[in-house]
Amino acid sequence: MNTIKVCSTLGSATSTSRMLHHPAHGNLCLPPHLSARQRTFQPFVITCSASMEKSIKIVLVRDVDGATFWGALDEAVAPRLKAANAGAAGQEALDAFGEVFRGRSLKQGTSIFLTWVQPSRLQVAVSSDSMVPESVEASIVSADLVSSLFDVYLGENPVSPSTKAAVASGVRASLYV
Repeated sequence: MNTIKVCSTLGSATSTSRMLHHPAHGNLCLPPHLSARQRTFQPFVITCSASMEKSIKIVLVRDVDGATFWGALDEAVAPRLKAANAGAAGQEALDAFGEVFRGRSLKQGTSIFLTWVQPSRLQVAVSSDSMVPESVEASIVSADLVSSLFDVYLGENPVSPSTKAAVASGVRASLYV
């Protein structure tokens, strides 16, 4: 498993992000739910279309309340869902995602694991340390939500260009090992 560690800022929630992935291999056919814009961004296409589980691990570098963290994430994901014409189903998935964070305190060092289980399931887990939790807090089926969420970090206009560059570099390295 490869890990790429970078720092990024999502609204007011500064975090360290890691993209966890197995070396890409197997079927690289593009999933039908990718937008035309996403299909043309090579690291996004390779990462999203590879038949493997993909995770983003976000480690908070300061204390933040869940509503603030969620507000920043929602601000980044919601417009992408709207652009994908996700409609009511997309909003329902986004609301379920937000419930994981609302009303909770997130301390420095908290790890948030966002795992894309092919083809359209997002699993969300939160840990007070860097260890992978034994259970997930939410499992949401929505190809549009998963694609929009990963577009936040890997798409054409990511929240952190340095995160995208680090992930692209890691993907390239794993392809040529």
